[in-house]
Formats: sequence, structure tokens, C-alpha cells
Amino acid sequence: MLIAPLRRRAWITVLAAVAASCTTPVETAEELPQLEPLISSMSYLEWFVQQTGLPVDSSLFGAYAIHPLGDAVYLGFSASRPLAKDGALVAAYRGDQLVTIGQLQEQGVWDITNAGETVVIPGVDPCCPDGWESGNVYTYTTDTGLIKHRNLPNVIHAFGSWYSEPSGTLYVTTGSHLGDNATWTGQIWQSSDLGASWTVTADRDDGIGDFRSYDIVEHGDHLLVLGGDSESCMVVRRPTTGGVWSAVSLPASAACGQQFVSYERQILALDASFDAIHAVNESGDASWMALPFRVGWPSVNWAATAGRVLFVIAGDGRVFRTDDLVNWTFVAATPDPPVAISYWPERDMLIVTTSGAEATVWRLAVSD
Repeated sequence: MLIAPLRRRAWITVLAAVAASCTTPVETAEELPQLEPLISSMSYLEWFVQQTGLPVDSSLFGAYAIHPLGDAVYLGFSASRPLAKDGALVAAYRGDQLVTIGQLQEQGVWDITNAGETVVIPGVDPCCPDGWESGNVYTYTTDTGLIKHRNLPNVIHAFGSWYSEPSGTLYVTTGSHLGDNATWTGQIWQSSDLGASWTVTADRDDGIGDFRSYDIVEHGDHLLVLGGDSESCMVVRRPTTGGVWSAVSLPASAACGQQFVSYERQILALDASFDAIHAVNESGDASWMALPFRVGWPSVNWAATAGRVLFVIAGDGRVFRTDDLVNWTFVAATPDPPVAISYWPERDMLIVTTSGAEATVWRLAVSD
């Protein structure tokens, strides 16, 4: 299905309130650039219901996953926050049109990545009517369309994914059970054929999470994983060539539901307080930096890197930027609760999504 954009409406007025705790002066609302709808006069909630035939939580509906790839931006829409309600839909904004990719048998969309030209979507919570006997991973290309791989035994949640170009290996982190629907474990699965088959490479016995493993990324010559028990999360690492997983020394717990962000040869993990960042360098040493704002808990994809600049969405709708993780500048704000942010290199713009009955996909030129 194609939805053509309508006439662009006026940009929204950004919020005037700014945090007094920011470590650098910020512009007034009148001086700031303004967010613009990606598609004007578009009701994403009505479109979602029309496409899926499923009801939504009108307070939490939105696109919780964003993944730019070349001339397209892939958007993962959830009927409520991921893991909470049946209903998931993936679409692509390409050529100034919204193209429906397909409906997923999941309770939302958590993460989207790519392996070359193949889009990869971990199935965050099987449903409709899939159960907990297996987990899903979806792949998509314009030639093959959307393909569902239901071949992760005992996987309840497939969270983060990473494709290692040097080895051609696709990794997925999961929350799984040991065959009884009651004994939990984090797991790392790997595939050398883009999801056609999988092998478990680590579980709770390796220290990657007694409950769930949420994200994975390749950092220098190591793999980093975010995982933990039911209350707090940690960062663990292992050489890409194999070996033992070891915990990165953090001064406090990491947030479990917020994904890793790569920035200036560091991997960033949000602190469990939601108002600080852990930055892990290639040697495995971590530093802690306070934020002058608080990230919202539903924001799985909470930050985006554009060159040497990091952009982060605060829970109250403000967008901040930094180039040193110490000094922060308020750059724009959304009218509704933000849930995801990403940088689209092809058009040098930020994509920001909001939730609720008026859930919208916004854009902001980085050059502004």
C-alpha cells in the first residue's frame, strides 16, 4: 500500500521550557529549528488499524523502531509499547511515500537492523496466534518481500540484533526458557545464513543474563552484550574470536530496555536511573556521565549519532545534542511523548517518532 504525502502544514512550535540544569546555554524556542511531519495530515493510528484490523492502546501506540537504510527509512509500529499488546506493522518511507512492508505476528517491534541490503527484524514477542514454543526473526528485501523465520526454539523474546560484516554472522539476543516456560535465561543466537538456521552461542551459564539478554554489538575486537536478571542489567564482553564472557565494571546498573548506541569509538548504555550514561571504550573501561534531563522509559531507541554529534530524546519531548557527553544543547521538542530517534544519512536529517492518539513521525534537518 502506498500513501502519498499531502500538502505540508506549518511546522509545530517547539516547547519554550528548557532544563535549568543544562551545562551550556540553550536557545529560546523562537531561535530553534522546528520539527516537521514526515507526512503531513497523516493519522498513523488509523492507518495501523486499517492495515492490521487490530485495536490499539491509544496512549502508547507508535513507531518504537526506526532504521534508515540507503534511500529508505524502515519504521516498526506497535499497537502499544513492545511486549504489551498484540499488533506489529513494518513500513518503509521511500520516495516520499509510506510503503507497507507487512504485518508481524508479534506484540510490537523492538529493533530493526540490516545485514547488507537485507532488513532484519527480531520478533519481540510471538502472538496472533504464535506461542512460546519458538521465537521469530523476520527478513526483508525488495526482491523477496517479508520472510518469517520461526526457528528459535524456546525463545519468548528476540530483542537486539547485530550483523558482523567481517564474519558474515548475524547475532540475536533473546529472553528464553529452558523448555518449561518457567526457567528463564538470556541467550545469544548466531546465524551464518541470515536467519535460515541458528546456533546458541551463549546463555545464562556464560554470564550474559539470568533473565534476558537485550542487545549485542561488535566493538573493536570484542562483542558487547546488555543483559541481566529481572531487576537490573550489566554489560559483558568477549573477544570476537571466542573465549570467556566478563563483566564490564560499571558504577551502577544499566537500563535493561534501552539499546546500545555507538558514539566516538565508545558504546553507550543508558543508566538504570534514566538520567546518566555509561560509556565503554574499546579496552573495556567504562566512564559515567550525568544527563541534565531524563530519558523516557518507553524509548528503546533513545539516541542517535550523526558524525561527531549525539542526539538524545528526553522523556518530556525535548531533543538534546552533545559532542562531548558533558555539554548538552536543547535543539527541538515534540508535542507528544517521544519513543524513538534515528539519523538518516541519505538526507542528513533526524527522524523522531512520538506515541499516542496523535502519534507522528517527525523530521529535522541536522544542518539546521
